[in-house]
Amino acid sequence: MKRLGPSFDIHTGGVDLIFPHHEDEIPQSEAATGLPFVRTWLHCAHLQMSGAKMAKSTGNIARVSDLLDTGVSARALRYALISVHYRAANQYSEESLAAAAAAVDRLDAVVAALAAYHEDRADDAAFADVLGAADLAFSAALDDDLNVSAALAVVFDLVRDLNRRIDDRSISTADAERGLAILRSFDEVLGVLADPDESLDEDVRRLLDARAAARQGRDWSESDRLRDELARRGIAVEDTRDGQRWRRALETARG
Repeated sequence: MKRLGPSFDIHTGGVDLIFPHHEDEIPQSEAATGLPFVRTWLHCAHLQMSGAKMAKSTGNIARVSDLLDTGVSARALRYALISVHYRAANQYSEESLAAAAAAVDRLDAVVAALAAYHEDRADDAAFADVLGAADLAFSAALDDDLNVSAALAVVFDLVRDLNRRIDDRSISTADAERGLAILRSFDEVLGVLADPDESLDEDVRRLLDARAAARQGRDWSESDRLRDELARRGIAVEDTRDGQRWRRALETARG
């Protein structure tokens, strides 16, 4: 009550805490204050590993710090943990982490494509409706008992549509900027995209510039050498109609 007051909106916890802990909190608090205790309870199913509940008492646990120390991507780990509805058991494994890393990499790829896209043409009049429908569907999924997995389905439906439009060159530069903006707005909830404000290391920037110059000079062997060097530094580079584009490669997922 010192921190939250006599009443507050959301109380979370694991399903194993419903009885007796949370059921006891209600009469204790309401008898003391005469006020409603909590508006909404969110009880999470257990995180599981190898078919059993992850628990410190059994040693069946993977600590976040340990996973990050082995090179697991923090963004991929976050995606893996939020991709299943909070009331459904989430099976953690190397395979689920690898699938999450692939999903995040797919998001990174479309973000990089939209950021590099340039097409001097009129805006697609129907594109705003596509983005608006995706925005409404994303919000509706979250309003439905915080259904993040359904919201992610909306995101990847939009990603497929965006990739098709990029390949067909059917949107304008401004349309691409609008598509990128809505993905960034979704990520204000999801938190899995790379930070757009994260600056590149000066050496990496120099290598990217040198590779672009090598491509322009048709020095393919040097271009390939620089691409491999960038890959070793965690930068994936692609050559497209819009020129060289790059994104931060995720670490190989290891559980």
